[in-house]
Amino acid sequence: LDEGMVKIISADDLLLGLSSVFKPELVIFFTDVDGIFDKDPKTSSGAKLLKTIDRNISFHEVNNDVTGGMKSKYEKILKIRKHSGKVVVMNGNNPERLQNIGKEDFIGTVI
Repeated sequence: LDEGMVKIISADDLLLGLSSVFKPELVIFFTDVDGIFDKDPKTSSGAKLLKTIDRNISFHEVNNDVTGGMKSKYEKILKIRKHSGKVVVMNGNNPERLQNIGKEDFIGTVI
């Protein structure tokens, strides 16, 4: 509370703060798509899932077609990645995939 006002903080900002303090080995982002794609998978049937992304690659190099939400999320992920061992982006509608993180058949993006 600041001057009697309640502030709303995004989960991404909260994760960034927690990661800078606790330095976790793994941070998982759950989304409504399978990970980060080269195009928006909701509007492009030919969108390809990027299974791994080097943390030194900018969002523009990954994808200049996606706007808003995923771009800002990716930029926050890169900041979180500086404090963590690994960041995973995966579909939260398929929690059974958690057991496959780090395996060849994992469906998601590892940064």
